[in-house]
Amino acid sequence: MKFDSRYATVEDVQVVSRIISQYWQPSLDYSAEVVKEDNIFLVAEYKDEELGKPILAGMALANIIKWNKTGYLLEIAVDKGNKRSGVGKTLIAGLSHIGKKRGIRSVIAETQPSNIVAMDFYISQGFRLCGFNDRYYTNTPKSSRDVAIFFSLDL
Repeated sequence: MKFDSRYATVEDVQVVSRIISQYWQPSLDYSAEVVKEDNIFLVAEYKDEELGKPILAGMALANIIKWNKTGYLLEIAVDKGNKRSGVGKTLIAGLSHIGKKRGIRSVIAETQPSNIVAMDFYISQGFRLCGFNDRYYTNTPKSSRDVAIFFSLDL
């Protein structure tokens, strides 16, 4: 199956929220995120030949910090029915392409050490480990505080 990425639209928000809710409770107003100038908000889709229309299979949202020309990957999610089919790769390629056009020098992604799947994915897409923050999350109790691991993709 071939996936293509494109900018998300307000019409995509309901499906984006459904995809995200397969993993965590959506916490952003995606309708507002679509129109923010400092965001790169992409969806990946494929054409369903039977239905004759495109079907959304994933999303990625990055916020651009202008002063250091860095994109921060806020969220990336793939519909569970399309995992390991190239959707994530399509989204990262799209972010990279648009990021380069917009003068971004790198994309930063964050995850927890317990999320081996995410770490393996980022590394497979060319990201490299660039740091950690042991105060990033608001976990309690203090003894079980999770650590944020950061990866960087140079564009």
